[in-house]
Amino acid sequence: MLDIEAEVHRSLVAAGDSGVPPCPQAPTVHGGDSDSSIATPHALRVLIVDDALSTRRCLRAMLEHCEDFDVIGEAGDGIAGISHDEVLQPDLVLLDLLMPMVGGGRALQELP
Repeated sequence: MLDIEAEVHRSLVAAGDSGVPPCPQAPTVHGGDSDSSIATPHALRVLIVDDALSTRRCLRAMLEHCEDFDVIGEAGDGIAGISHDEVLQPDLVLLDLLMPMVGGGRALQELP
């Protein structure tokens, strides 16, 4: 059986010394005498829901490396994920589908 989390971890470690792949850079607008980057109006507020602590840590590290994302919370199961979503109102929820108790599929039905 393929261990997806282990494969993702290996690919991230292979990405560089920090273990975090580089964040894609915003496109540059050329015009006038100076170059300016297209600014993101605001970082996407992200909630990470996964029962594996190592996966949550890995996702947080990748997202915090990029200024386009702001990790506002984590949850270790679907019940906590639903509760955190109601309180934090994130723009994006990264949701593990296979979790004990309340899995991601059921939790997804409860999210707005």
